[in-house]
Amino acid sequence: PTAYALLQNYPNPFNYGTSIRFEVPVRSEVELAVYDILGRRIKTLFNGTVENSHICTWDGTAGGGLPAATGVYFARLKTPNNVLLIKMLLIK
Repeated sequence: PTAYALLQNYPNPFNYGTSIRFEVPVRSEVELAVYDILGRRIKTLFNGTVENSHICTWDGTAGGGLPAATGVYFARLKTPNNVLLIKMLLIK
């Protein structure tokens, strides 16, 4: 990768799980988390050091393991240089 990138999740919309891929050009400390439409953090999917490409899976649950409600969610990738967002649709 030549730049930080957060690719669109697949599948989208989804109901049982979705894969979220991100890329970093150099070894970096990053955080990937899911937020609801009100900006509340639902679940942290990755928090650590990574290089190249990485794929995380969100199973549609909140941090406590309870199922998240149907609706719009955002995957947020925080990198040393910026913050990237994608919109996801969870359908139950």
